[in-house]
Amino acid sequence: MTHIFHPTMLREYDIRGVVGDTLSDKDAYAVGRSFATLIAARRQPRRGRL
Repeated sequence: MTHIFHPTMLREYDIRGVVGDTLSDKDAYAVGRSFATLIAARRQPRRGRL
């Protein structure tokens, strides 16, 4: 899945935008999905648990 953010929205250490102008529901979804993907990749499998 590819998402293109408004060029002024992403900063080095934060995300800034104006809801409805430079920040949309699709932007929030893309950020959340990216974060969840990073967390899942770092997660260690638990031994002996399902």
